[in-house]
Amino acid sequence: MLNERELERLRTAAADACWLCTRGYPAQAVAHFIAQHRDLTPRERALLAAVARAEANHRHHIARELDEEDLEGRVMRLDVASICSTLASALAAASDSSIVFFESTAGLVGAPEVPDDARAPNESEALRRIAERLLQLRLSAVRIVHDAAASEQAATLCKLLKASRKPAVTSEEVPSIAARMKAATFVASTAPEVLDGCGTWFNLAASLVRASGIKPLKFG
Repeated sequence: MLNERELERLRTAAADACWLCTRGYPAQAVAHFIAQHRDLTPRERALLAAVARAEANHRHHIARELDEEDLEGRVMRLDVASICSTLASALAAASDSSIVFFESTAGLVGAPEVPDDARAPNESEALRRIAERLLQLRLSAVRIVHDAAASEQAATLCKLLKASRKPAVTSEEVPSIAARMKAATFVASTAPEVLDGCGTWFNLAASLVRASGIKPLKFG
């Protein structure tokens, strides 16, 4: 966990980063500049960089976010790698206080990169919970979009969803998730670069993360 001094320093740094990002400055450059200026620790720098990236286009994210009732009878395009990674990290955080989750102004949840040995053991349970939540949404279909690295996750989620027979499920391997999701509607992802370019999105991850017992910090 962050102590009070670290938390206050990060809140101040994040406020500065958000102000600069919303005025068009690149998130990576902003995070580096502020981290240097405020002499942040490596841990604080990683969190600030993640927050700055999520906040950079938060107005765009807010304007295109869907409510749950908007999904009935629709086809969801699911970025399985980002959703699974986020939830598996949240499950790991339940027993590892060094993992810090944040929530952007638009409600996007995330954490700086979590080591594989902490996240990977929780992936099966994360996929089970994702499938369970998808079945509650009354979708007509789920299109799982993934790259080669997430093929196993996609196959597992397909199997879990097909066992229930509804909704219809398809899987598509692509070289670039962000490129494939550009202008797409009814997207579920936690990757800022995906949400920057998609047409509309649903915040699938937020409720899953909170259900795991995690209360993300708000810096925006």
